[in-house]
Amino acid sequence: MKFDPQRQQVLGRDACLGLLGGPTLGRIALSVRALPMILPVPYHFDGQDILLGTGRDTTVARAAPGAIVAFEAGQFDARPEDWWTVSVTGPARLTEDPAQIAALRGSLAAHWLPDPFAVLALEPTVVSGCRLALLGP
Repeated sequence: MKFDPQRQQVLGRDACLGLLGGPTLGRIALSVRALPMILPVPYHFDGQDILLGTGRDTTVARAAPGAIVAFEAGQFDARPEDWWTVSVTGPARLTEDPAQIAALRGSLAAHWLPDPFAVLALEPTVVSGCRLALLGP
């Protein structure tokens, strides 16, 4: 097990992507008028892309397509030994792929989808994450 200096277990790409199958809400970070913005988004990882749900006429729907964005998800509400965080950076695009739309609509994230909604597909180009180690004596 590899730990960084802050006592965090550094996770490999596959472990990070595997964790994204759990939660359904994450945060997207993007640039809006040259300023950073972080917004909550429902998501589903389909094994290839991270599918992000947003309203059709929202800041995310207008600013993210064609941009490089960052995304973060994690688990912090369980037992402390189960805490983890995963960050992904990559290009985002609007998708009209029926399979991707159906995957997001059929996931637990569907509970948070606005109506009407748009689906962004985020290609996980740079992936990093860690499990947070308990600090003890």
